[in-house]
Amino acid sequence: MFRLYANPVVRVAACCALVSSVHAAPEGLDLSKAWSSQSPLPSELDDTGRTAIAKMAAAYPARTVKPNGKGVKEEDLIKAFNDIRTTFGFFGEGRRIEVDDESAKPRPAPAAAGVNSDLVGAVDALSKLYAGCNPDQAARAEALYKELMELWLKSAPKPGDKVRWMGNGYAWRARGPALLGMLHTLPPELRDRTAATIALISGGEWLFREKPETSTDIALNYYPTMFAAIGAMSDPALKWQYLQGVRRGLDLTLLGNEPVSPDGGIIHHEGHHISYASYSFGPILTHETNLARAGFTSSYSTQALARLKLAVDAWAWTTLAGQVPPVFQLRPAPIWNNSKPPGDEPGLTIDFARRVAELEAAGRGEPDISKITDMARVAGSKTYGHIDRVPAAWKDLMTPDNTRPLTGHRPFPVMGAAIHRRDDWTVVVRGANRSWRGAEVYAGPEWPGAYMDEIMQGALFIFSKGANGAPPNVVDSGYGTDGYDPNKVPNASSVQMDNVARAGRGNPDYMGSDAKQGGGVDLDGNGMWAWAPSYCRKSAFFFGNRITLVTRDLTMKGEVTTGLIQTRLADPLVSPLLIDGTARTADGDATLSGKTAHTFLDDKGTGYFVPAGNPDIKIHRSLQQYTYAIPANLKSGLDPKAQPPLKNRKDLAAALPNYTPTQAAFSTAWFDHGKDPQGASCTFTVLVKTTAEDLEKFAATMTGKTPPFALVTSNSLHDFRDVATGTRCVATFVDNAAFEPDGIVSVNRPATVMWTHKNQKLSASLGSTDLKDTRSFEIALEGKWLADGPLPEGATLTPEGARTRLDIPYRNQTAVKFALKRPM
Repeated sequence: MFRLYANPVVRVAACCALVSSVHAAPEGLDLSKAWSSQSPLPSELDDTGRTAIAKMAAAYPARTVKPNGKGVKEEDLIKAFNDIRTTFGFFGEGRRIEVDDESAKPRPAPAAAGVNSDLVGAVDALSKLYAGCNPDQAARAEALYKELMELWLKSAPKPGDKVRWMGNGYAWRARGPALLGMLHTLPPELRDRTAATIALISGGEWLFREKPETSTDIALNYYPTMFAAIGAMSDPALKWQYLQGVRRGLDLTLLGNEPVSPDGGIIHHEGHHISYASYSFGPILTHETNLARAGFTSSYSTQALARLKLAVDAWAWTTLAGQVPPVFQLRPAPIWNNSKPPGDEPGLTIDFARRVAELEAAGRGEPDISKITDMARVAGSKTYGHIDRVPAAWKDLMTPDNTRPLTGHRPFPVMGAAIHRRDDWTVVVRGANRSWRGAEVYAGPEWPGAYMDEIMQGALFIFSKGANGAPPNVVDSGYGTDGYDPNKVPNASSVQMDNVARAGRGNPDYMGSDAKQGGGVDLDGNGMWAWAPSYCRKSAFFFGNRITLVTRDLTMKGEVTTGLIQTRLADPLVSPLLIDGTARTADGDATLSGKTAHTFLDDKGTGYFVPAGNPDIKIHRSLQQYTYAIPANLKSGLDPKAQPPLKNRKDLAAALPNYTPTQAAFSTAWFDHGKDPQGASCTFTVLVKTTAEDLEKFAATMTGKTPPFALVTSNSLHDFRDVATGTRCVATFVDNAAFEPDGIVSVNRPATVMWTHKNQKLSASLGSTDLKDTRSFEIALEGKWLADGPLPEGATLTPEGARTRLDIPYRNQTAVKFALKRPM
């Protein structure tokens, strides 16, 4: 039986004296006895260890409640006590208390009580009364709190147990700390058991396990309570061990696929909106930096920092002019609507680079970030001349070279994307591979996930315009959701359907792809990309301002198109679209035969060359409309609150007449593959920031005797050779695809490989983006070869008769580079 009242508890100091040389934690709390990967419990802490745990306790103070001595109404206190006794069965043997989800739905007896449903609220109410208690009342409240914690610990998870998932923790962030308010009143051993339990259910178990895991939500919503609970422990050695385990867990999770992918390109939920705002990177960086400043480190800390630096690099490559382009912002948001471009914003926020630099400086024990020059370079590249936004520690480093935009080519294999950048323009091609879970677009049928879905189907985005001195940005480059047609996304192949039909395609919240391959490699500032979903094979080859795009083996049901151009007109009345050298400014439609070559030049200065042998091309220049059933578009006089929820296609079809269509003027062109195409194809080349004269010259060379590149495609590979640089690019879609030898003879498995072979040397970049195919690469080479510098980790060169075999271990979707030379 539980006692009605307990004796007053004698309080103990928050920190003990130096722990004894023969130290043992309360039974069951030693992490190393539950998980072999955890550090042993230290027998004692030196001054450095004590300083470390003190710094962490200061960074995450517990919400401590102390009585003011004035007293509360006795009837209020008795009612609260009796409510708790009744809820938790204190008049019997006591109810079991178990971890439940954060919805906190009532759990009446005889079912077990819930931590969220019952315990947190009871402790919070008791703590609030305790704050006003006189000494006698305080003693009784402390006794009841003690008995309540003892009851909980009878069934609470211990180190080694698996903690039930409560949810993303949005409620726990506000409610969880309430459990800590009276923790200081417990005897030391009970306090440590209770604190350990709170730490475990606040994300600790996810970090301490052999294969830890985390995400932005967990780091934001759970970990502050976990840290505060650890800081409230009375045992210094136990605090140190738990904090060391947290650092190991955080470091190790950063080396998985979430929250930062191996290529640095995704920082939350394997594709949950590509965002580098403080929500995405802030919590994890805060915790890592606090631990580093306190002196905690793990064998994974260096690798974790390198992964975060990859994420900073990805941020720099994927943002422009204060915007995340629509091709990366996978939530339907005004970020790419027809609004005024941000103009002089520094590429979202250079705070990301600063925060990662602070983590590195903390790990080095340095007072500031002035020596973290690589992050200074990345931050400077995003200032667009606004040096005042750079932290003071980096001001002296901001030379003209250190404030130039990043240029070159950057593959993002996990996203199935490639980015090609020069000083004043950016080109992106985007797919998605089967290893990529998709995006939480948070869109029902009222705002179709079709935009995000189609964007991930090989879309081409060109950002080359910035009005009035602004850097290139989304709006000035001709993109906006108003009137945008998801059926005609450039380079994406789509079944034509209206937004009601698209809404019925299924839940868009998590969209992925069945593509086994998506992404690419880079070499000498140029690059290639390949993507292989079940319905086609796509590739792109990036050289200077020229991008050649290929679609082959296209097989789909329905009326199918592949987008060529869709650009919002800067001036609907006069902005021209040059078609075969003739300017078109009048609205209307046209069809061009695919049997002959054609050129197009849009009003953003982007040229398009379409060789002969393509499907017919259809052109539309006019206002385009698209209807979104969102409150902002509700017709005048209709009450938003009176509109029924839109749960499916039928609801959307009925509701659309109540909403005003969005519209904007576009020049749009597309390849028409007709109905139910089988093995269809199309090819075109884009010239960024070109002129009518240069486009005409390029078209002449393409139809002449010395074209600038050669292209051979089949259903097993796409083979591209750039004449000027002598670079070969091969995307293979099957095992041991045969291609014309040029130093490299074959690759054993699907891959993207890009190389130059001249002067008895071979330089190459190799990649595969199929996370589920972890076979090593076996590359057959003509003749004898030696390494010309370090080979990729684990790679071996083996002579095999007249050939040489290069074996390279698979590296989790990231590309590798190598250089070889002929023997002298």
